[in-house]
Amino acid sequence: MTGILGKPLSWGTRLWGRVPQELRRVVVLVLLGSVTGLVAVLFHYCVEGISRRTFEHLAGQGTGFFLAGSLASITGGVLLVTAIIRLFDPSCEGGGVMPVKLAFWKKAGVMRLRTAVVKFVGSTLTLGSGVSMGPEGP
Repeated sequence: MTGILGKPLSWGTRLWGRVPQELRRVVVLVLLGSVTGLVAVLFHYCVEGISRRTFEHLAGQGTGFFLAGSLASITGGVLLVTAIIRLFDPSCEGGGVMPVKLAFWKKAGVMRLRTAVVKFVGSTLTLGSGVSMGPEGP
């Protein structure tokens, strides 16, 4: 059995082709839902980990140390995220939620992997370092 380009199909491709279309849809949806859930848990875990290493650590050090450390954490987070965005994907600059929603509605949820990774890392660092995040994004 050959594919579109005349190359032989792998056994996995042949097997997948024999699976009924409705079952294939279910499998794909289960996989997408599982990956999405894992990414959400990873995001939460990363934000909590950064926050734990900054603010929870600073909380036990006294008021002055907490205030100075909080300012340093927020400033450092902003500078780090700005550098990451400018180095790896400047198209992420200045937008958080709205570009993701637009990609969902206009492009059926398709977004470049680089953009998704930079938004994930930027949002994680932004929230974890104590910067409030709104429509402006990371």
